[in-house]
Amino acid sequence: MDNFNVFLNSIREQIPTAYRWEKDDRFDAYLVVIGKNDSESVMGRLSGIFASRWDSSTLGNASKPEIKLAKEFGGIKNEQILFTSLNGNAVFFGVWWPWGDNSRISLRVGAAKA
Repeated sequence: MDNFNVFLNSIREQIPTAYRWEKDDRFDAYLVVIGKNDSESVMGRLSGIFASRWDSSTLGNASKPEIKLAKEFGGIKNEQILFTSLNGNAVFFGVWWPWGDNSRISLRVGAAKA
């Protein structure tokens, strides 16, 4: 899991330090809530770190482990994004969930078995 910790730290470096990370036991991931004002710049930085970016229209082209992961999160709906990087027997992921009022985005980052 050392590889994941290095990966997670590289993600944390892309998020402004004003935002607080916490453990999200519900999804066995780390969670940060980002303000809408920072969302575009963070999104661009994440796209440069993760190997793949999936939305509701492209998820059908993902690998079986990525599709399985999306299902564990209840699917990927409009405006939600699943970032992934396959790493050996693991999928490192970032799940981008805009809030209903579009004021914030929840980003969950974790690793799942591939």
